[in-house]
Amino acid sequence: MRRRSVMQDTIYMTVIQFVLECLALGFQSWMARQIGASSVGILALAGSFFNLAAMVAGGNGMLCASRFVSEELGHKNGSPGHILRYGIIFCLLLTLPVGTLVFCFAEPLSGKFLQSAVFAGSVRAMALLLPFGGIGACLRGYFNAVCRVSVTACCDAAEFLLRAGTLIGLLLWSGTQDPEQICRYLVYSMAVGTIFPCLFLTVRYFR
Repeated sequence: MRRRSVMQDTIYMTVIQFVLECLALGFQSWMARQIGASSVGILALAGSFFNLAAMVAGGNGMLCASRFVSEELGHKNGSPGHILRYGIIFCLLLTLPVGTLVFCFAEPLSGKFLQSAVFAGSVRAMALLLPFGGIGACLRGYFNAVCRVSVTACCDAAEFLLRAGTLIGLLLWSGTQDPEQICRYLVYSMAVGTIFPCLFLTVRYFR
């Protein structure tokens, strides 16, 4: 039964990721036609920068939480909830100084990674999202460890759809071609796609 469950979870996650990758490809193609290849390049740089900052700030919280919670489940009278809380505290202790540094040095970081200091405001907004990303990563690792992959899969799908839907809606509503405004819209979509999954996973955990 356990082997069948693992196989089902693997197939389920593979299908979900395949569908999301196809949707992401279509989304990128639409973006290139809508705002031009140069603006899409700026968005890709901004997204890569946010992912890098989130990885440094979160200390790969999803993998760590999944590993340690799995080990705790194997112990007699183990307490995975305590391990999750320790992981979240560690991520926050790491996120706060990293987020502060990104916020304070937004202008040079923007000039270095995004090729222009005009995106400094967007970089500062990204720094404010890092704690939510760290908490969400730990919760994802917890649900993976307790074999609730359907929760993390739904969360991944919701995150992508919220980010893409928010960005598409803002672009269609404004019709702007200004790279700075487009980057600001990207941050708005990141905020929706980061905060909502964090809240969703928190509610699922306490339920």
